[in-house]
Amino acid sequence: MNRVVFWGTVVLLAMVLIILVMAGYGAAWLLAYLPKWSQVVIVMITVLLVSYILVKYGLGKEDK
Repeated sequence: MNRVVFWGTVVLLAMVLIILVMAGYGAAWLLAYLPKWSQVVIVMITVLLVSYILVKYGLGKEDK
């Protein structure tokens, strides 16, 4: 693999990871102001939605 492609991919993945961490901190900050029961409901819905998306479109799907 070309060195430029490799390091470009590394930098791009690092930037995506930083954005995800920042989004996670923002979500945690917003959740802190909600009542406890609504925090639990939002986390459960998020986990179910992500799981559904991964099963339907992502992991475990073979290319046809």
